[in-house]
Amino acid sequence: MSKTRYTGVTKDDKTGKYTYYFKAGVDLATGKPYQERRRGFQTAKEAFEARTRALNKVQQKGSIKHTQWTFKQFMEEVFMPNYYATTSPDLERRRQVIFDEFIQYFGKKKPREITTYDVINYRNNLLERYSNSYARNKMTLLNQVLKTAKKYGLIFHEVPTSNISPIPITKKHIDFWTKDEFQKVIHSLDKESYFEHFVYTLFWLYYFTGMRVNEATALYWEDVDFEKKTLTINHNLQYINRENWVRRNMLKTESSRRTIGLDDNTLNVLKEWKERQAKVDKIPFILSLDGNPYCKRSIRDQIIKYAKRAGVKYIQPKGLRHSHASLLINEYNVNALYIQRRLGHSDVKTTLSIYSHLYPNADSELTDKLNLISSDFID
Repeated sequence: MSKTRYTGVTKDDKTGKYTYYFKAGVDLATGKPYQERRRGFQTAKEAFEARTRALNKVQQKGSIKHTQWTFKQFMEEVFMPNYYATTSPDLERRRQVIFDEFIQYFGKKKPREITTYDVINYRNNLLERYSNSYARNKMTLLNQVLKTAKKYGLIFHEVPTSNISPIPITKKHIDFWTKDEFQKVIHSLDKESYFEHFVYTLFWLYYFTGMRVNEATALYWEDVDFEKKTLTINHNLQYINRENWVRRNMLKTESSRRTIGLDDNTLNVLKEWKERQAKVDKIPFILSLDGNPYCKRSIRDQIIKYAKRAGVKYIQPKGLRHSHASLLINEYNVNALYIQRRLGHSDVKTTLSIYSHLYPNADSELTDKLNLISSDFID
């Protein structure tokens, strides 16, 4: 039997079929540990979903006592299987790192033994090692875990996170490229090279559309209407590796589903790349060298490489999206409502909360206009 990425699911190497197994506390009728095993599933996911249903059914019957479970048992037998049943593989991979940390820190204790003091110590430890934003996300997830434990009867008292003040939100500064910096990067690329032509197209597309990283990596050529000069954004890419990725039509918010206009120069950049790419193969992805989607980590690597070559600062991949917003605001004084729609924010408050610092001259410009208007009323 070999393990799979699904908790409690193994594969029979001889038959190729899958088995689920779990322990679920103590059977109140027999006084013995309750356990269940089922074989013969065609896929690991099918076995995992059946395991989750069986666990929930056992819980709903109310005939099992879980009070002797450790935090580690609860996480592995109940919380993680239920959590992963509704998440993407990409999110599962990122969350597993956090869950492993929870188990390492609290795993040997029973959930009811975890005190407010324990949680405060963990919180302080997070703040010493991570940014406020990341530490806050971990604490929010820990609160969700402990509330679920209480729901399962593993905590009899108040959840230990309930009396702890939330970690304050701090605005995170994200660097972006100015127009001059972007020009330096673009001019450093040799489009005679197939790879650098690809990087040129990648940087240009992000800089002049403001798409989220995973929105652009999911683009197909069919998403571009060269006649209407538009780009439709309906998908994002959940990428783990070259063999494990999903192009999904689920976006961050419903407002993320949008159609934006493309300028003539961006259309020409895309046309040139499409012709060049077609000589290699018939590839559906716009941002692809060989038919495989391009990953975020590789985008970061190219930014590091070519920013250094051009002598400009490094920015994160999402900094290209902020660069687009900066271009619209600082070069063309575009209003926030249009930027909201173009970037796919759910409301204009989100846009202003992120990009308000890019309007440094807005108040002085407004004052100048008011001076002109008010002068009309003075004799």
